[in-house]
Amino acid sequence: MSKRVRIQVSGSLGADLTTISIYKNEISASNLLTASITASALTDGIFFDVEDDIYDFVARADDGACINTSGSVTVENAANTRYFNVISDGDGSIQVNAPTSVDATSGSISQKVNFNVHSLFTIEATTTGYGYAYGNNFQGWYHVPSGSTPTPTLLSSASVISITNDTFTDSDNFYAYFA
Repeated sequence: MSKRVRIQVSGSLGADLTTISIYKNEISASNLLTASITASALTDGIFFDVEDDIYDFVARADDGACINTSGSVTVENAANTRYFNVISDGDGSIQVNAPTSVDATSGSISQKVNFNVHSLFTIEATTTGYGYAYGNNFQGWYHVPSGSTPTPTLLSSASVISITNDTFTDSDNFYAYFA
């Protein structure tokens, strides 16, 4: 069996740190999980599928430097947990209806959902402001911002969608397009 873990930085890893490699158990070629990842990529956390008996992870500075600042790295068992980012892409608002409601915003919302506790993550998009007046209505949910390459693929045209642990699994980013 395997488990999914999330490795995330809290604080700063130092301005002199360019890239790091992450290993399971010890530093060896056979234990390398990822190489040359930027420290900034760890701010949101990265996911790895590892064997159930893996508990130790090593982060190593690729260039040997890491002397200005140190921070902490956390490892969290992410089985049945997803980390959602919901973003308004245009003249509209987004909100979370469940499991923990978040009021409508024209920006973004991040929410962690443990599907061992909650069965659904429900989000909603609403056309607002000038978009409503000029007919710039909700177009659908996508995993990438508008204008991305390759062309974004429509996930759902419904303004309210409920997501389970096993649905919409290509990404945990949901962009509400308004045009």
